[in-house]
Amino acid sequence: MRRFSPGAARDGGQLDHAGRYLAARGPAIDVWERRDPAHAIVDLHRGLADVAHHNSPDGTFLVRHHKPSGALVRIDSRTGAEQPLAPCLTAGEKTAWMAIDEDGRVLVPHGAALHLYPAGSTEPRAIADLAEPIRQVLLAPDGRGFAALTVGGSAHVWTDPDVAPRRFDAGAKGARGLMYARGGNHLASMSSDLGVQVLRDGTLTTLAAPGDAEQMVVMELSGNGRWLLTLRFDTGALVRHDLTTGAAHPLTLGVNLRSEGYHRMHITDDGARVAVSEEERLFILDVASGAVRKVDAGANIWSMQFAPDGDLLFGAVGETMQAWDLDSLTATPLWQTRGFARLAHVTPEGALVTREEGELHRFAFAQVPREPEALHAWLRARAARLAD
Repeated sequence: MRRFSPGAARDGGQLDHAGRYLAARGPAIDVWERRDPAHAIVDLHRGLADVAHHNSPDGTFLVRHHKPSGALVRIDSRTGAEQPLAPCLTAGEKTAWMAIDEDGRVLVPHGAALHLYPAGSTEPRAIADLAEPIRQVLLAPDGRGFAALTVGGSAHVWTDPDVAPRRFDAGAKGARGLMYARGGNHLASMSSDLGVQVLRDGTLTTLAAPGDAEQMVVMELSGNGRWLLTLRFDTGALVRHDLTTGAAHPLTLGVNLRSEGYHRMHITDDGARVAVSEEERLFILDVASGAVRKVDAGANIWSMQFAPDGDLLFGAVGETMQAWDLDSLTATPLWQTRGFARLAHVTPEGALVTREEGELHRFAFAQVPREPEALHAWLRARAARLAD
């Protein structure tokens, strides 16, 4: 990659060591743009001590937690503007998990207590004091609901902060946690003792597990909440569940997956394509035909997700963020990552959001042409730019 010396850009703006242009600056973050204006980078100032950042799925908002003081600040990543929040944490109080959404709602667990900052508000609202410590919290993509999971496996699900929560036993043994569908308020849980459960439109459904539930350690909900994938490692048994009808459709990869491997899955919203990875191996499965295409990615696939229209698959692979054209399975590097990278979200509006070491990336792939010839030209140009 071409390197630049820090200094002023031609128009008076600031350039960093990688030739990125400073678009906005705040006390906690700098927002940079690469030579490609579709690619914005939020620098979270890795030098700040005793600070943790949590980002919304679309990367618009962040909440910064200063651990020694307990201070919380809501940050608009587009402008760097900060909004200090009235405290709900005491100095030095620990919280391992915090959630913030695209509207700026912030959900803070500490011990067994749960506080919610509504969008635009700086005052915390006490939601609950549960019977045991909280291990996970999530905000529903519908902008109203949220959920909490305790260390004992008790799930508490609110459709609205003014409505009493729905409670169910998510399982205490081998709990894998809770997962919302990206496009709504459908919620799934999985544990070794109770298997997979789905709360959809107020109804809790237990799904049949393909064999030993302790081996079934991966699940994935489609963005529209209709499809659920479950995977058993030792046999590679993969099942697509239709949550509207209850039908289960076994899928075949043609290989056994290693139980100790690093696995990821994703499914398109229409349920037509499934991607499964095991370390550097990638499998693309067409549900209708059963055809499986295999790709050697050359490095561990840390995370992956389909574009909303299903014609591209994005993945964090080794030290590169890249895209696969699903017609040709051509892999195109998008940028070199800094340290461990995690693909956090692909938004319906066409933005790829990732977290890297001290950085939040937002790449507007909606600008990518979809006509096959133009798409291939864009992919070639992007690869050449990275190599420049």
